[in-house]
Amino acid sequence: MTATSTIDFKSLVKPMKITQTGSVLRSTLLTLAAIIVVLGLISTQLPKAFKDDLSRVGAGANTAVLIHNKNGVQSLDFMSLVDRVRSDFEDQVEFLIADVDTDSGRKFMQTQQIGDIGLALFSPDGTRLRVVAATLDEEALRTALDSAFAKVP
Repeated sequence: MTATSTIDFKSLVKPMKITQTGSVLRSTLLTLAAIIVVLGLISTQLPKAFKDDLSRVGAGANTAVLIHNKNGVQSLDFMSLVDRVRSDFEDQVEFLIADVDTDSGRKFMQTQQIGDIGLALFSPDGTRLRVVAATLDEEALRTALDSAFAKVP
């Protein structure tokens, strides 16, 4: 006599739980969380409220163009310094940014023959008044902005 036995394959296969390592849902959620974290970190590296329309230079307003390299610590520090003093000058100066990682930023740097960190100051007609080095302290930056954009009584 032959004995026939049946194997219940369903009992051998365990259903995946959400907490298991290979879970598609868990992988998807972790990927989305990682993307959100990366986007959050990137957004913290972007300057707040700096316009990047470099065609505004020479369009009738005093302009200060921050030459910015988001990969450089010194550039990030200088951007923070400019951001601290900017509110005191916004009524007389339009603050713009030239990001060295963009085509328009690189073109601006080449045209103006400026390095990758600094603050270029322009008169309303687009004449470059000076370039402020990134190594200045807050008081020196305020003095540079005051002297470049002094109001004529």
